Amino acid sequence: MVFIYTVVLIPFINFHLTDPHSFQRIKDTMGIDIKNRIVLNQPEESSSHHFLTKYVLHFSDTFLFEKGDADFPGQFIRRHSIAGLGLLYPYQKWLILTGLGWLLLRLLTKKDLRLVFILFLLLLFPIADSLTNDKTPFATRSYLGVLPFHLLIAFGFFGIYQVLLKFLKPTLALILVFSFFFLLALNSGTALLQHFWINPLTTSDFWGWQYGPRDTMKYFLANKNNYDDLYLSGEFNAPEIFLKFYDPENTCQNKCQIGDFWRNPPILNPQRRQLFSLSPEYLVNSGLKSRFLVKNTLYYPNGKIAFLIGEVVK
Repeated sequence: MVFIYTVVLIPFINFHLTDPHSFQRIKDTMGIDIKNRIVLNQPEESSSHHFLTKYVLHFSDTFLFEKGDADFPGQFIRRHSIAGLGLLYPYQKWLILTGLGWLLLRLLTKKDLRLVFILFLLLLFPIADSLTNDKTPFATRSYLGVLPFHLLIAFGFFGIYQVLLKFLKPTLALILVFSFFFLLALNSGTALLQHFWINPLTTSDFWGWQYGPRDTMKYFLANKNNYDDLYLSGEFNAPEIFLKFYDPENTCQNKCQIGDFWRNPPILNPQRRQLFSLSPEYLVNSGLKSRFLVKNTLYYPNGKIAFLIGEVVK
């Protein structure tokens, strides 16, 4: 098994040894250039203080049970968790504490050292995210916590069952535990469904699920024969992928591009027929709002204007 695992790792190791951009994500998030050993964009406080502060935040009520990632104070990216919910349901905190108590008791009385691994995972899960320069915890870098927390929740149910056995018959104790589990699952499912439907109202903007490129490209493709250049703006992650994804056959014939005349004024060319898709903020900042002829307006699910599609007139 070790040999097979090593063989599988060969492409991964080769990529990181040969590709000059292999550690770019580490450089972006941690401010460290692995190859040149240059530290960039360091946090204002010391590295150790930053690490410890952020590490502890991963165990806070705010992050785990109240606001999660999306609503965490200071966080502006909205797509990493469901707005209005913590990463875990509030009632699960008590099951986790019960499960942790059961685990520690079993370690002390039964010497079951296999359970130490769960504690190890519990202490390990915040480390990767705490090493980054971001000040707030990120749910997407904390996935490892899913396993130990849910094992502790299961242990919590089992611990409650064992306590009930001391006072009730096994059948009745089992019925009570399953009834308790069913009611909690029903309540959790209902809450999750409600937030699932309202989530697009708060997580669809530039820093959310990046709503808009699909409808923009649909409009661009329908009007591509009327223009020389069609520009999609926005601080999207890898925005060029939208051009390829929504026009895989390149029917736009390279007319569709990424850019805007606010951050890159030279792209504005009065000698060419140009169509732009900009957010209201970009348009205002450009100083050309009075000359912008709106052809189409795209709205976010909450009714706010997402993009204005139009031309710059003389």
